[in-house]
Amino acid sequence: MAARGLTPNAISFSACIEALDRAGQHEKAVSVMLAAWSRGFFMKPCDLYSQIDLHDCSAAVARTIMRCCILEVESGTRSSNGI
Repeated sequence: MAARGLTPNAISFSACIEALDRAGQHEKAVSVMLAAWSRGFFMKPCDLYSQIDLHDCSAAVARTIMRCCILEVESGTRSSNGI
């Protein structure tokens, strides 16, 4: 997208994550979610106290967010008390 002068937005990130999730490419979906978070898209629920709010997410985006949070627990950057 950048090569064409286009800037991704929440809709394009969401569509990409949903397509990757459907294709079973979960690691790539996590990478896209991390890129979206780094650009300020989607609320990063893992930063919120001990609750993870997935109400405004599609199922694919919610699964990807949970994968990100689980990876944070596994790496020790997030306590498992909040999950």
